[in-house]
Amino acid sequence: MLDVSPASANEMIGKLQDRGFADHEKYKGVSLTGDGIVRAHEWSRIACSTSSLMVTETMRSIGKRLARTTSGFWGGRDSVPTYPVRLT
Repeated sequence: MLDVSPASANEMIGKLQDRGFADHEKYKGVSLTGDGIVRAHEWSRIACSTSSLMVTETMRSIGKRLARTTSGFWGGRDSVPTYPVRLT
């Protein structure tokens, strides 16, 4: 559950309808307009890109910390190696 009150949901549906992104009929439901579908796709693409970037940055941060603790393994370098890696 999203833990959103009915009043808050109705308010947001009203805002989406005012902006032309949704059609709402009381007691019948809500549907996205053509513009609403396009905008939903844009938002989901941005959310996925942002999420991927955060995961990448987190992994890079973890990699840097590991590199500092295992610097002898990487030949004394302070940074995480770029792949492919040649271990000599």
